[in-house]
Amino acid sequence: MSRPLTAELVASADLILTASLENRNQLVRTWPEAAPKAFTLVPFALHCSGRPEGLAGAGVDRPELAVRLREARELVPATEVDRDVPDPMGHPFRTFRRVDAMVERAVDKIVPTPWRWW
Repeated sequence: MSRPLTAELVASADLILTASLENRNQLVRTWPEAAPKAFTLVPFALHCSGRPEGLAGAGVDRPELAVRLREARELVPATEVDRDVPDPMGHPFRTFRRVDAMVERAVDKIVPTPWRWW
């Protein structure tokens, strides 16, 4: 289920992931305060892949998560257009499946399957 992004959601979020650099840029133009916590999905996932527990594995509390996010902001470039998640709308169903698999792999690097709460 999706819902419109609001100033309240942006303010309360620890991490905001977007599918594309253009999505991130639009977010930051609208809410400049979101810049330190806004990342595109694939580059952020690649950063997290170096941690066996991902970004937020078992036992990671909110203050530690904040530290990890600050470190990530220094290391993850915000300019990698070629790392966007493609928009599957208007394409054959197999494209949806490829994009779904791409997103699943990226999310698994951020929050590995054993530690997911959904």
